Amino acid sequence: MKRIPVVVFLFCVGAMTVEARLAPEGREATGRALLPFASADDALRGDVTISPYVQPLGGAWQMKVISGRDLYAFQANSDDGWSETNLPMSSAVAGNVAVLRRTFKRPFVWDDREVFLHLEGVGAPYELYVGDKRCGYNPSPGPGADFDVTRLAVEGNNTVTLVLHNDSPQESALSPRLTVEGAIHAFSQPRVRVRDVDAGATILEGSGLFNLGVIMQSHLLGPRRTEVYYELRDQAGTVVASAHRSVTLSMRQSDTVRFFARVPQVKAWSVAAPNLYTLLVKTQYEGRYGECLAMPVGFRNVEVRGGKLLINGEQIALASASFKPTGDQTVDEARLRELRGQGTNIVRLSGSASTAFYTTCDRVGILVCAQADVVARREGAIDTAGDPALEPWITDRVMTMYNASKSHPSVVMFSLGEGSANGYNLYRTYLALRRVEKVRPISFSGAGGEWNSDTSSDGSFSRLIFK
Repeated sequence: MKRIPVVVFLFCVGAMTVEARLAPEGREATGRALLPFASADDALRGDVTISPYVQPLGGAWQMKVISGRDLYAFQANSDDGWSETNLPMSSAVAGNVAVLRRTFKRPFVWDDREVFLHLEGVGAPYELYVGDKRCGYNPSPGPGADFDVTRLAVEGNNTVTLVLHNDSPQESALSPRLTVEGAIHAFSQPRVRVRDVDAGATILEGSGLFNLGVIMQSHLLGPRRTEVYYELRDQAGTVVASAHRSVTLSMRQSDTVRFFARVPQVKAWSVAAPNLYTLLVKTQYEGRYGECLAMPVGFRNVEVRGGKLLINGEQIALASASFKPTGDQTVDEARLRELRGQGTNIVRLSGSASTAFYTTCDRVGILVCAQADVVARREGAIDTAGDPALEPWITDRVMTMYNASKSHPSVVMFSLGEGSANGYNLYRTYLALRRVEKVRPISFSGAGGEWNSDTSSDGSFSRLIFK
């Protein structure tokens, strides 16, 4: 079997147009960042290294630093100047251009399947190439993103190129880091695949109300009937709800398969008792399972009543701390448990986080105010708060944050970002988020008492003015 070299380039350059820097291109819709397994047992174990459909691309890489774009064409193809490094990288690359490369083997079992690259923890906006073909751009790298590279990856050797930029207008507020602190995976899914899973889990009179939407996507030119199964298991592994439905998708069609269930005597998720259930989703075609996916689910209610935040009907006295995720889930979990032991029950994120971080918070039992990677300020010619040309970028960052975090029981509030300036972009973004989020509070520290923040004007969590 031929081996496919993977090359990643990290750039500090300025050749893109403003429009290209602000608008996403070719990126899959942000969601739960699900990775597929071949069997239900493997999915429940959750170790991606045992999945034949997933290849982690961490570990040893080759790297070189290049002083400028004008030297890229020569030095990127030169055999000189390479050194070994390991990904994820906790320290940012120093220099204008850094080039990382490693090999990637595409196994036989991926034939007749869609092939994707998943990237988390990238420190700056980036472009993605396969060979000399541009397959996407991501202006909101923090929550992680998938790119479909099926048509661009050919049999034999392929070059995958990742170009990080820190010259965008927003960078005056963000201080990007030319690094990759999260995981990178290559993975494959069936031609009719699970694109995302939207699970709602609330409580009514002691029973759990489970509302599941499995978003299916076809990449075929003709219709195909696929069976979609789900199981909901408690902490002991007992199946408390299950069902299956058939869906027929025509040419490149997408549709949502919906399920509803009532779970009696449900164990609620809370800070004191972070009870989690496990959702298993499976697809089947002609008697063969195409993929199996597993994810945690927590039943809990969030509401604001009389200016107070209630979790499962009880008022919560919020003791908050600022928290910046590192990308290393072991380190983050230890820090979260330490904060929890000191009496903190909610963390206010500084910058964005991956879905893996929110899952860690679910398990630890700590509330989260998820925050978009936005700093709104006015400095010189840059007005990130009020320049309408930057509104698509700010809204994209807020909505990718929301879609990555919305289904996690630990997430009870959202923040548009941080900074001291308010204006058109933050008004528009608040309205965009409020259209899809009807219940949980939305905060913005720079609102200054204006209507586009549901928390007090000083940014604290203790006095909600949500109506």
